[in-house]
Amino acid sequence: LNSGTTGGSLSITGATWGSNVYGQSGSALQFNESSTNIEIPGLLDTWPIAGEISFSFKYVAGTGTFKTLFSKQNTIGVGASGFQLFCYPNDRIYLVSNNGASTTSIYPTTSSLVSGQLVKCSVVWKNGAIGLYLDGVLIGRNKFYIANGSATPFKIGAGSNTTTGASQEFFKGTINDFRFTDYTS
Repeated sequence: LNSGTTGGSLSITGATWGSNVYGQSGSALQFNESSTNIEIPGLLDTWPIAGEISFSFKYVAGTGTFKTLFSKQNTIGVGASGFQLFCYPNDRIYLVSNNGASTTSIYPTTSSLVSGQLVKCSVVWKNGAIGLYLDGVLIGRNKFYIANGSATPFKIGAGSNTTTGASQEFFKGTINDFRFTDYTS
């Protein structure tokens, strides 16, 4: 997603392209923390052996708890499996993956986000491990637990309820230059 070009089949709900939003020069997708999200059907229904998701974002502190940057729920219900990157009210970013039986989390030990500050983020996985990078610095690496499935589309700006698959935990801020790369193809 870049400069209003999305490519492929996707659904945009409420997120809008804006210039100079939240102090960012140029264009970016604006998310307002209230039902705005993008859904990309089929993306990561089957996980490649190695890949990367990268993007830039500006987090704006808001109400509520989690502020989901992206999520993919492969199964729903008890023992749900999925993958989620979100901002937490303590200004930390968390990456969580699970396969229904095991869960792993990566997060910095201190606050890592400043409301309104532009951050470059990358999530890289290979050989069963996943790493989280902020502004080019490795925050952490851990085992990568995930199961294949298509319970919900890949979502940008919203999390998925693990019982129903419905969108929740909406992001507030801007996201730009969102890229997915499959290194195994």
